[in-house]
Amino acid sequence: MASLSQFIAYLVYSGIILTCFYAVYRFFLRGKTHHGFNRAYLLCSYAVAFGFLPVSKLAAWASSVMAARRGWVSIEGGASSSVAGEIPDWAISGIAGLYLCGVAVMAAVTLAGLYRIIKIRRNGVKAGDGIVIVDDQRVAPFSWGGCVYVSESARSENGGAVMVHENAHRRLRHWVDTMIAQAVIVANWFNPVAWMMLRELKDVHEYQADAAVA
Repeated sequence: MASLSQFIAYLVYSGIILTCFYAVYRFFLRGKTHHGFNRAYLLCSYAVAFGFLPVSKLAAWASSVMAARRGWVSIEGGASSSVAGEIPDWAISGIAGLYLCGVAVMAAVTLAGLYRIIKIRRNGVKAGDGIVIVDDQRVAPFSWGGCVYVSESARSENGGAVMVHENAHRRLRHWVDTMIAQAVIVANWFNPVAWMMLRELKDVHEYQADAAVA
């Protein structure tokens, strides 16, 4: 159970770091017009919270969690007393099982979305220069994986602005950012900050694409 405790500690620790970065963004950077910097800041937040987390910090956090499980000493009026604080193994297993269920659900949702894009691409007509004409007129224009997906009606009605907007998404590889944020959500589905970070990234993407149109 030690490995489970360490993994849970890692999730908690990385979640705290991500929350701190998001708080700074929310109060000091959100709404600013330096969209490129905002995008880089959000992506670096993921890197620091999950990718560059010092091993020593993780080990220290895991040690403190394990120490808390064995019990703690409370001091009151100069007298100390030992209080048993054992967390049963079944409780840790239950937390891990609940976590893995959430990961499985979010992974299934993510894969379903990717399958839908693959299906749209297969049924579409490649028009050259990374453009895929979608046969379903209800599909709103979007870009993904180096291609722009647009229906014939949307392309003809306001094709110029739409194509400039979507080509900006493609050129800036916004889909890579979205996949990173979605991967974080799969692993941290319980953390509201992970969901808010995805929304912030998408807003920055739209600002950058709108700037290209303007």
